[in-house]
Amino acid sequence: MHRRVVASSAYRQSTEFDPNAALKDPENRLLWRFHRLRMDVEALRDSLLAISEQLDETPGGTLLPTANRAYVTSTENKNPAIYGSHRRSIYLPVVRSSLFQLFTAFDFADPSTLAGQRDQTTVAPQALFMMNSEFVLEQSRIIAQRLLQRTDLDQPARLRHLYRLAYSRDPSEGEVSRAAGYLDRIRDAMAQAGVAESDLDLRSWTSLSRAVLSANEFIYVE
Repeated sequence: MHRRVVASSAYRQSTEFDPNAALKDPENRLLWRFHRLRMDVEALRDSLLAISEQLDETPGGTLLPTANRAYVTSTENKNPAIYGSHRRSIYLPVVRSSLFQLFTAFDFADPSTLAGQRDQTTVAPQALFMMNSEFVLEQSRIIAQRLLQRTDLDQPARLRHLYRLAYSRDPSEGEVSRAAGYLDRIRDAMAQAGVAESDLDLRSWTSLSRAVLSANEFIYVE
Protein backbone atom coordinates (compact mmCIF):
# COMPACT_ATOMS: atom_id res chain seq x y z
CA MET A 1 0.00 0.00 0.00
CA HIS A 2 2.80 2.42 0.85
CA ARG A 3 4.46 1.69 -2.49
CA ARG A 4 1.22 2.37 -4.38
CA VAL A 5 0.70 5.66 -2.55
CA VAL A 6 4.21 7.09 -2.97
CA ALA A 7 4.40 5.94 -6.60
CA SER A 8 1.07 7.56 -7.52
CA SER A 9 0.94 10.66 -9.73
CA ALA A 10 -0.92 12.58 -7.01
CA TYR A 11 1.79 11.94 -4.42
CA ARG A 12 4.56 12.84 -6.87
CA GLN A 13 3.09 16.24 -7.79
CA SER A 14 5.23 19.29 -7.21
CA THR A 15 4.10 22.23 -5.09
CA GLU A 16 4.25 24.57 -8.08
CA PHE A 17 1.26 26.91 -8.26
CA ASP A 18 -1.04 26.73 -11.28
CA PRO A 19 -3.44 29.72 -11.51
CA ASN A 20 -5.82 27.87 -13.86
CA ALA A 21 -6.08 24.87 -11.53
CA ALA A 22 -6.49 27.21 -8.56
CA LEU A 23 -9.53 28.81 -10.19
CA LYS A 24 -11.22 25.41 -10.54
CA ASP A 25 -10.06 23.93 -7.23
CA PRO A 26 -8.79 26.67 -4.89
CA GLU A 27 -8.66 24.34 -1.88
CA ASN A 28 -6.69 21.68 -3.78
CA ARG A 29 -9.24 18.99 -2.94
CA LEU A 30 -8.46 17.19 -6.20
CA LEU A 31 -4.72 17.27 -5.40
CA TRP A 32 -3.57 19.11 -8.53
CA ARG A 33 -0.43 20.01 -6.58
CA PHE A 34 1.40 18.70 -3.52
CA HIS A 35 0.66 20.46 -0.25
CA ARG A 36 3.67 22.18 1.24
CA LEU A 37 4.76 20.32 4.35
CA ARG A 38 6.96 21.43 7.20
CA MET A 39 9.61 18.94 8.16
CA ASP A 40 8.91 16.95 11.30
CA VAL A 41 11.09 18.10 14.16
CA GLU A 42 13.26 14.98 13.97
CA ALA A 43 14.00 15.60 10.29
CA LEU A 44 14.64 19.30 10.99
CA ARG A 45 17.19 18.56 13.70
CA ASP A 46 18.91 15.87 11.63
CA SER A 47 19.06 18.19 8.61
CA LEU A 48 20.74 20.93 10.63
CA LEU A 49 23.34 18.45 11.88
CA ALA A 50 23.82 16.94 8.43
CA ILE A 51 24.47 20.29 6.76
CA SER A 52 27.08 21.14 9.39
CA GLU A 53 28.53 17.62 8.96
CA GLN A 54 27.95 16.89 12.64
CA LEU A 55 25.31 14.16 12.30
CA ASP A 56 26.33 10.86 13.87
CA GLU A 57 24.69 8.14 11.76
CA THR A 58 25.81 5.26 13.97
CA PRO A 59 22.88 2.80 14.05
CA GLY A 60 21.37 1.16 17.11
CA GLY A 61 21.90 1.51 20.81
CA THR A 62 20.44 3.87 23.40
CA LEU A 63 21.51 7.13 24.99
CA LEU A 64 19.82 6.49 28.32
CA PRO A 65 22.50 5.76 30.94
CA THR A 66 20.04 3.92 33.18
CA ALA A 67 18.15 0.69 32.83
CA ASN A 68 14.65 0.66 31.42
CA ARG A 69 12.21 2.46 33.78
CA ALA A 70 14.97 3.15 36.29
CA TYR A 71 15.13 6.84 35.29
CA VAL A 72 11.55 7.47 36.48
CA THR A 73 12.62 8.61 39.92
CA SER A 74 11.43 12.22 39.99
CA THR A 75 9.72 14.87 37.88
CA GLU A 76 12.92 15.83 36.07
CA ASN A 77 15.29 14.29 33.57
CA LYS A 78 18.37 13.40 35.61
CA ASN A 79 20.72 13.85 32.67
CA PRO A 80 19.56 16.60 30.24
CA ALA A 81 23.04 16.62 28.66
CA ILE A 82 22.07 13.57 26.62
CA TYR A 83 20.11 15.91 24.35
CA GLY A 84 23.43 17.36 23.24
CA SER A 85 24.24 14.14 21.40
CA HIS A 86 24.69 14.31 17.63
CA ARG A 87 23.06 10.92 17.11
CA ARG A 88 20.05 10.82 14.83
CA SER A 89 16.89 12.12 16.49
CA ILE A 90 15.29 8.69 16.48
CA TYR A 91 17.81 7.66 19.17
CA LEU A 92 17.16 10.60 21.50
CA PRO A 93 15.28 9.48 24.62
CA VAL A 94 11.75 10.69 25.19
CA VAL A 95 11.46 11.48 28.90
CA ARG A 96 7.90 12.56 29.58
CA SER A 97 8.82 14.88 32.45
CA SER A 98 11.61 16.63 30.55
CA LEU A 99 11.20 16.73 26.77
CA PHE A 100 13.94 18.10 24.56
CA GLN A 101 13.31 21.84 24.08
CA LEU A 102 13.58 21.59 20.28
CA PHE A 103 10.92 18.89 20.26
CA THR A 104 8.48 20.91 22.35
CA ALA A 105 8.87 23.94 20.06
CA PHE A 106 7.93 22.03 16.91
CA ASP A 107 4.81 20.06 17.77
CA PHE A 108 6.29 16.84 19.11
CA ALA A 109 3.39 14.72 20.35
CA ASP A 110 2.73 14.67 24.09
CA PRO A 111 4.25 11.35 25.22
CA SER A 112 1.85 11.17 28.16
CA THR A 113 -1.20 10.67 25.94
CA LEU A 114 -2.15 8.76 22.82
CA ALA A 115 -1.74 10.80 19.63
CA GLY A 116 -2.79 9.38 16.29
CA GLN A 117 -1.59 12.48 14.46
CA ARG A 118 0.65 15.35 15.44
CA ASP A 119 -0.60 18.90 15.45
CA GLN A 120 1.12 21.28 13.09
CA THR A 121 1.24 24.85 14.30
CA THR A 122 2.95 27.94 12.97
CA VAL A 123 3.68 30.14 15.97
CA ALA A 124 6.20 32.79 16.92
CA PRO A 125 8.24 30.62 19.35
CA GLN A 126 9.27 28.38 16.43
CA ALA A 127 10.82 31.29 14.52
CA LEU A 128 12.34 32.59 17.76
CA PHE A 129 13.89 29.19 18.40
CA MET A 130 15.57 29.19 14.98
CA MET A 131 16.83 32.74 15.56
CA ASN A 132 17.92 32.44 19.19
CA SER A 133 18.69 28.85 20.17
CA GLU A 134 22.23 27.81 20.99
CA PHE A 135 21.79 24.62 18.95
CA VAL A 136 21.02 26.45 15.68
CA LEU A 137 23.75 29.01 16.45
CA GLU A 138 26.34 26.25 16.85
CA GLN A 139 25.44 24.61 13.54
CA SER A 140 25.48 28.01 11.82
CA ARG A 141 28.92 28.74 13.28
CA ILE A 142 30.31 25.41 12.06
CA ILE A 143 28.91 26.00 8.57
CA ALA A 144 30.47 29.49 8.54
CA GLN A 145 33.84 28.09 9.63
CA ARG A 146 33.78 25.50 6.87
CA LEU A 147 32.90 28.10 4.27
CA LEU A 148 35.68 30.44 5.37
CA GLN A 149 38.17 27.58 5.32
CA ARG A 150 37.49 27.11 1.60
CA THR A 151 40.32 29.30 0.33
CA ASP A 152 39.59 28.10 -3.19
CA LEU A 153 36.28 30.00 -3.16
CA ASP A 154 35.70 33.73 -3.40
CA GLN A 155 32.73 35.37 -1.69
CA PRO A 156 30.14 34.80 -4.48
CA ALA A 157 31.21 31.14 -4.73
CA ARG A 158 30.89 30.73 -0.95
CA LEU A 159 27.40 32.20 -1.07
CA ARG A 160 26.39 29.81 -3.84
CA HIS A 161 27.81 26.90 -1.87
CA LEU A 162 25.80 27.95 1.21
CA TYR A 163 22.59 28.00 -0.82
CA ARG A 164 23.35 24.59 -2.30
CA LEU A 165 23.93 23.19 1.18
CA ALA A 166 20.70 24.59 2.61
CA TYR A 167 18.32 24.54 -0.34
CA SER A 168 19.88 22.10 -2.83
CA ARG A 169 19.83 24.78 -5.52
CA ASP A 170 21.93 27.62 -6.83
CA PRO A 171 20.90 31.14 -5.76
CA SER A 172 19.81 33.75 -8.27
CA GLU A 173 22.08 36.69 -8.93
CA GLY A 174 19.69 38.83 -6.92
CA GLU A 175 19.99 36.49 -3.93
CA VAL A 176 23.78 36.55 -4.18
CA SER A 177 23.72 40.34 -4.28
CA ARG A 178 21.37 40.63 -1.29
CA ALA A 179 23.40 38.14 0.74
CA ALA A 180 26.61 40.02 -0.04
CA GLY A 181 24.94 43.27 1.01
CA TYR A 182 23.79 41.64 4.24
CA LEU A 183 27.36 40.53 5.02
CA ASP A 184 28.61 44.09 4.48
CA ARG A 185 25.91 45.60 6.69
CA ILE A 186 26.26 43.13 9.55
CA ARG A 187 30.03 43.41 9.42
CA ASP A 188 29.86 47.22 9.67
CA ALA A 189 27.34 47.00 12.53
CA MET A 190 29.53 44.59 14.45
CA ALA A 191 32.63 46.70 13.89
CA GLN A 192 30.80 49.75 15.25
CA ALA A 193 29.69 47.67 18.25
CA GLY A 194 33.34 46.94 19.08
CA VAL A 195 33.69 43.39 17.77
CA ALA A 196 37.34 42.51 17.16
CA GLU A 197 38.50 42.64 13.55
CA SER A 198 39.63 39.02 13.73
CA ASP A 199 36.08 37.89 14.59
CA LEU A 200 34.14 39.89 12.01
CA ASP A 201 34.26 37.39 9.16
CA LEU A 202 33.19 34.40 11.26
CA ARG A 203 30.43 36.24 13.08
CA SER A 204 29.01 37.85 9.95
CA TRP A 205 28.98 34.55 8.04
CA THR A 206 27.47 32.82 11.08
CA SER A 207 24.67 35.38 11.09
CA LEU A 208 24.02 34.87 7.38
CA SER A 209 24.08 31.08 7.73
CA ARG A 210 21.56 31.28 10.54
CA ALA A 211 19.27 33.49 8.46
CA VAL A 212 19.42 31.01 5.57
CA LEU A 213 18.63 28.07 7.87
CA SER A 214 15.73 29.93 9.47
CA ALA A 215 13.97 30.58 6.17
CA ASN A 216 10.81 28.75 5.17
CA GLU A 217 12.57 27.24 2.16
CA PHE A 218 14.75 25.21 4.51
CA ILE A 219 12.07 24.27 7.02
CA TYR A 220 9.36 23.35 4.49
CA VAL A 221 9.39 20.54 1.94
CA GLU A 222 8.46 21.69 -1.54
